[in-house]
Amino acid sequence: MRKRTVSTGSPILAGLSVLTFLGTAMAQVPPESESFMAHFVSVRLPNATRQSTIVILSNTGDEDRQATVDFISSDGTPALLVIFGEGEQPVSRVVRTVKAGGSTQIVTSARDELQSGWIRVAAASDVRATGIVQFIGFLGDFRRVEASILAAGPTSKAIVPVERESPGFLPLPDLSTAIALANPFEEDALVTLVLLNNEGTEIERQDLLLESLTQTARFIEDLFPNMPLVDPGIDAPKFFHGSLQVISERPVVLSVLRTQGGLQLSSPPIAQKPLVF
Repeated sequence: MRKRTVSTGSPILAGLSVLTFLGTAMAQVPPESESFMAHFVSVRLPNATRQSTIVILSNTGDEDRQATVDFISSDGTPALLVIFGEGEQPVSRVVRTVKAGGSTQIVTSARDELQSGWIRVAAASDVRATGIVQFIGFLGDFRRVEASILAAGPTSKAIVPVERESPGFLPLPDLSTAIALANPFEEDALVTLVLLNNEGTEIERQDLLLESLTQTARFIEDLFPNMPLVDPGIDAPKFFHGSLQVISERPVVLSVLRTQGGLQLSSPPIAQKPLVF
């Protein structure tokens, strides 16, 4: 069992959120909480093409709030990223003041080296966080393609819709579901992935060891290469429609993207079982 400490500056809350009040004079301040995004990506590709990630912080309160955003690489170490408006020095932590009733964006500046992993946001509970994974480049013409990465808390059980379409001879790119899992805690987590068909019947399952502070992102066909595809017998793609159960002995964080040709289209809903304290 490996343990890692992410040291990226002044300490923030680690593990499950705790209710913290800074003395009776500040008892009206909402407690600090943590939220997570299980996936980010930032890379510059040929022909003026790039993938980047945007973190949006919105303050629903009546007072200015401070938020701390940490970018963690897939291997659990701090991810050094160049952030627009933060100079040319790569950083793994960004601290922003979010004005009352306002919002602010943190945008990664794509560089040649691929950076990917997960994000942790620590802020007062009236600060909401969400992310956007953005592709800019040539797809016949110059386009911007993006999808949300919703911030969420950790969970020990979740259900997500998954699909796979292989058009075969049709001139269409494959449609697929991509799943990202992150372990934001100091203990390893054993995660069981259960693939179900559209009727809820189990097709296959497998175990995945997610070491402390690490992340993995896979397409559903890579997780289950033998998943059965339905052949409609007409000029239509072979397909699989179903769901994925994510069951973990320790809480983990989950993000899901619906993709076509490897590019993000949307973020399917995730049904998470709330943690009970």
